[in-house]
Amino acid sequence: MDELSKFIKENAELINNNDFNAVYLGSFFYSDLLRGKFTDVLYDAGIDPLKYLDITVPPYFAYNCKCLPKELTVLSKVSEIGDNAFRGSNLQHINLSEGLKTISFNAFYECEQLTEITVPKSVTEIGYAAFFGTSWYDKQPDGLLYINNILHVYKGIMPNNMSITVKDGTVSISDGAFQYRGIKEITIPHSMKEIGKTAFRGCVSLEAVHYDGTIIEWNRTLGSTEFDKMTRIICNDGEVYQS
Repeated sequence: MDELSKFIKENAELINNNDFNAVYLGSFFYSDLLRGKFTDVLYDAGIDPLKYLDITVPPYFAYNCKCLPKELTVLSKVSEIGDNAFRGSNLQHINLSEGLKTISFNAFYECEQLTEITVPKSVTEIGYAAFFGTSWYDKQPDGLLYINNILHVYKGIMPNNMSITVKDGTVSISDGAFQYRGIKEITIPHSMKEIGKTAFRGCVSLEAVHYDGTIIEWNRTLGSTEFDKMTRIICNDGEVYQS
């Protein structure tokens, strides 16, 4: 019997009295916010629940936890870190392994003590505000914040009517990267594979998007992104019609 199963068996009263049974019985509809509380209990007992996870670190896994060790490792079998997974916790350093693909919305939001993080190159998607409120994020310079080949966000105050050229080799733009900003035009390289649906939400001053590719390529890979109806999307072979 592994240490987690043994702990659950030996602490049935604690688990039942706190509705923790819902966490491991799959009744996640009402137990999301209990996950963090239970994770705290496990770490306080010297058990690392991360090593028992497959594929996904679930939403709210360590929400507001204050008993996390100084350093954690997410194993290579995990491909996604869920929404709010470590939000508000006392996490200081985390090792993210190659094989991770997605860091979701608010994953590390307000982890104020998180000073160091290395995102592996296997990551292709980083959700909005994933690192907001961390010491690591606060130390980054204002302006375009790239994490590997992902344009994650424009940090700080953006001047009105700004023109931006996304650097070659960038493969994605995160959700919310420019939302409600005063951007006037942007040039997007042919290397772009994905733009978050809300990346340009509320950008009413955005006059033109220049894409270094064809209309067919835009519609096939980037066409689901929200733009103001007055924004022109200009490709190498013409202009995209917005319905």
